[in-house]
Amino acid sequence: MTKGHKSSTPHLFACSDSVVLEIASGFGEAIYYFANCHPDVIFTPTDPQKPCIDRLRELAANSHDNLMPPIELNIFVPSQWEKVKRSGPYDGIFCFNLIHLIPWYGTHTLLKYSSELLKDEKGFLALHGPFLREGMFMSESDRVFDEDIKSRDPDWGLRDLEQVVMMAGELGFRKEEIREMRAGNWMLILRRQ
Repeated sequence: MTKGHKSSTPHLFACSDSVVLEIASGFGEAIYYFANCHPDVIFTPTDPQKPCIDRLRELAANSHDNLMPPIELNIFVPSQWEKVKRSGPYDGIFCFNLIHLIPWYGTHTLLKYSSELLKDEKGFLALHGPFLREGMFMSESDRVFDEDIKSRDPDWGLRDLEQVVMMAGELGFRKEEIREMRAGNWMLILRRQ
């Protein structure tokens, strides 16, 4: 995990004893890093894939006390959201590099359930990854990447950040901040309102 992640997140964890969920944790690189940097924050990983769940379980058992065992979550399975909800509510939710690898309606699903999981008014949702800005690619590499992932699934593709903000507004969020990150990525930080 790069230093850019640490410098971009401390204000999100202003309160000690916050409880933060990560959606689509993969093999746990990001959440392990955050758990190490913020020992007074409780982190809960999720993922839909068994190899990732197994690795996340191993990390939780053999690392930081503030890294909880993973919860299986396929964002398209409502019953799995119910299990996640029972471990909440959450002060914050992270989601790295997911919404361009799911259908557009999946972004609505993610925002809807995230809004329900967060504590009113202070809860945050941070979405990280490559985005279009006002319908435009920000680089040639973004265009190539978009073509590549669409060749694997035509329902995938870079999402327009401003459209995500608009959709989020309809689901109980307000835009707090948009940050330019390393390697052509962006961090969209939304707050419950």
